[in-house]
Amino acid sequence: DQWIASSQPASLIYQPYVSEAGERGPFVDANARAGFVGISSRHGYADMVRAVFEGLAFAARDCYAAMGPLPREIRLTGGAARSPALRNILGAAVGGADIRTSEREEAGAAGAAMIAAVCLGLY
Repeated sequence: DQWIASSQPASLIYQPYVSEAGERGPFVDANARAGFVGISSRHGYADMVRAVFEGLAFAARDCYAAMGPLPREIRLTGGAARSPALRNILGAAVGGADIRTSEREEAGAAGAAMIAAVCLGLY
């Protein structure tokens, strides 16, 4: 997060299309690939990290927008959710959405267990 503070917003663009299948949502383009746009010798590691965060945030925004109105709240789990910079960038990209995180370490596994319990009639 200290790196992010030392970089300029939107000074470098990152397109986060890392899948071998290209981009699949919200648009489909089998030829889309990840990469930096506008990179120069003045950009450093901090600028690249910020660009990746911004690229991911705007890709998430595009997916939310394709589903309808942008959410007012987003819930994040996992290691990346610990980054205040990522949470701030994501919230700003998604129209000022509040970003909520879980105190639970393995929220995804807990959610899967809850779904299984409901399916089995145990919950």
